Amino acid sequence: GANELVRYHQSVFKDLVRAAHGKLPVVGFVNDNDEAELGQALLDEAGLPIQAVHFVKHPLDSMWLRDFGPFFTRWSDGNVSIVHPVYSNPDPNERRPRDDALSAFIGATLGIKVERMPLIIEGGNLLSNGDGLMVTSTRVVDRPENRSYSLQDIGRMLQRYFGCRTWVYLRPLEGEPTGHVDFCMVFLRRNRVVVSSLDPDQDPVNAKILDEMAERLAGLPTSMGPMIVERIPMPPRTEAGDWRSYCNVLLLNGTILMPSYTGVDPALEAEAEATYRRLMPAWKVEKILSDSLVRKRGVLHCIGTTIPGHVNVLPLLGEAL
Repeated sequence: GANELVRYHQSVFKDLVRAAHGKLPVVGFVNDNDEAELGQALLDEAGLPIQAVHFVKHPLDSMWLRDFGPFFTRWSDGNVSIVHPVYSNPDPNERRPRDDALSAFIGATLGIKVERMPLIIEGGNLLSNGDGLMVTSTRVVDRPENRSYSLQDIGRMLQRYFGCRTWVYLRPLEGEPTGHVDFCMVFLRRNRVVVSSLDPDQDPVNAKILDEMAERLAGLPTSMGPMIVERIPMPPRTEAGDWRSYCNVLLLNGTILMPSYTGVDPALEAEAEATYRRLMPAWKVEKILSDSLVRKRGVLHCIGTTIPGHVNVLPLLGEAL
């Protein structure tokens, strides 16, 4: 979601592109030519070629592309499709119809069928290990718009549209405004998940909730054996009440983009970085200062999504300004 990044989060934009450049094509959606030109100027400031980002004009309402962007699925028969759940911003005064139209645009550009899933769920609240296990928070069940669906109805939809075999729904963190599971966990491979941990002396309620998440996931069956749960520290909330996480990462072809924050105990952040280096020793860990994103209630995983390598992305790159 380069539209807001190039205007309001310029350091994040430059650091993110610098870390991703040469590892995969980067597509930045912008509202107009002015934003594309601003983005190119920022790339020049960062010493990066303007071709480091393919700016594509598609007006958006926000930068939280993870939540409204496409889910790419590939089935055992080789069929590739895009799944697009209903996207409805909780604020009734800001419905974001332009965000909701992005998946249809990407599907039409890439020549991939887009299936509309009737459930309202944001991408940050739907994680998969790629092996039939899907995790959400109970927010998907509790949303007033989804209350006409039973647990069985939701499970059947996850099975139909995503091939889900096991659905785990977890209690969200208390007081965290999004209720999304990507804020407190990340799958590193089919049988390994990292779950945040909090100091119970600082936040006993949420420390217990995170422990319950870890216990619920531990040992679940996968094709690579029982699920292994690793823990990673979560910084305490800021004085302004902002939430921070080291699980809200982007995994990009051998590089982990990990959020970094000012005002956090350096030892705690070093422990988080060391955890990824230990679990993914062949991968490079790049830290991205994310303070400005946190103030908008998101981090790195929230601002982008990835297109799998089996999808021909060239038609989308050809749309670049």
